[in-house]
Amino acid sequence: MPKRKLLFSISDGEIFDAYMSASTHFNLRTLFEEGRRRSILYSTREDAESIAKKLSRQVYGYRELQPIEDYFSQIARTDKTSSIEIDATLSQQEIKQIADELAEVAVEDEMTSYLDGPDVVLNTLYTKTDYSRNRFRQRQPKQAVVRFDVRSDKTILVLPATTKGREIATAFQNRLSAARQDEIKVREIDLSSVLDSNSRSAFFTNLSSNYPDATLSDVTRVKMQASAGDLSVEVDEDGDDALLSEAEVEAFEETAGGVLQAISLAGSQLFGTSIFQQLRKRNFFITSLTWRSRLNDVGNPVVEFNAEFENAENCQLFRYSANAWKVRRLTGEYQESFSPIPPAERSNFLSHLYAHAAACAAAVVESSVSQATSSSPQTGGN
Repeated sequence: MPKRKLLFSISDGEIFDAYMSASTHFNLRTLFEEGRRRSILYSTREDAESIAKKLSRQVYGYRELQPIEDYFSQIARTDKTSSIEIDATLSQQEIKQIADELAEVAVEDEMTSYLDGPDVVLNTLYTKTDYSRNRFRQRQPKQAVVRFDVRSDKTILVLPATTKGREIATAFQNRLSAARQDEIKVREIDLSSVLDSNSRSAFFTNLSSNYPDATLSDVTRVKMQASAGDLSVEVDEDGDDALLSEAEVEAFEETAGGVLQAISLAGSQLFGTSIFQQLRKRNFFITSLTWRSRLNDVGNPVVEFNAEFENAENCQLFRYSANAWKVRRLTGEYQESFSPIPPAERSNFLSHLYAHAAACAAAVVESSVSQATSSSPQTGGN
């Protein structure tokens, strides 16, 4: 049974904040239209802030608030994706049955499951409440779509990289374990066992440089973490480090007790910058990377990807995304700006990105184990 929608009151200041916080949607034209609906003609010389302030002081009932509430109630989708592999042979019927059971016991969320070819999809509509926001934004409708990619030897759960997505995945795994007698092995991309900073960074450099059927075009954002147990990097009272500064590169430092813990870089061609190389020498390792690849497909579109570990210090909880792309016009020239990727193409990019990331992670872990074995002292008798 759906929950009863809560009622609330709102002040003129909060209405003003709502107008100004979404200035692209509630632009001058929209505000003029709202004034005309109230038989008020505002001067074309007034700016949006002035009109929004005057409108916010008017009387608002349900009908007047509805367009504002509808805008902020649009379902928001996460840009990041996570994947979990279940190393077991599962049938579509078995997965669908568990998905239906989860939907039946859901109390606050609206869950539905359906078949999509060989896959099973579990769609969840829920509300996230954030009391730190404007009251129009406190209750945010969200959607979590979990896809079960059924294969002959394993099943891959493709889920949003959110708390809700993880909750759904955990609930599915618990029910699956209870229904089966054999042990269920679950795998994720995880580099917590790899302690060498160069090996951790190699995962990201290989991920971007060797993306299948593509050429690395640019690296625009990098986040790096200090290695635990290494010599700390101290910064002065102003938070500046002369070695960690470079023209045309923005650096955002995260310090604790005057010690540099992490740093985010933004710019262009960051792998070739001196600040990046300096951080590598100080045993900082990459935890998040945004890059652009030029694909070898027809038209050579340039796609912007992102990959990162949510738990940066331990390199756990891997998540990834295909943010946007730049395609060619009919004249053969690239568009000036990046645009959203159509859902079908985006799903294909994410599938390829995850498969490539899993292969890169496996290679790094295997190399780390091999190095540890070769460096360990050999024992034995004569």
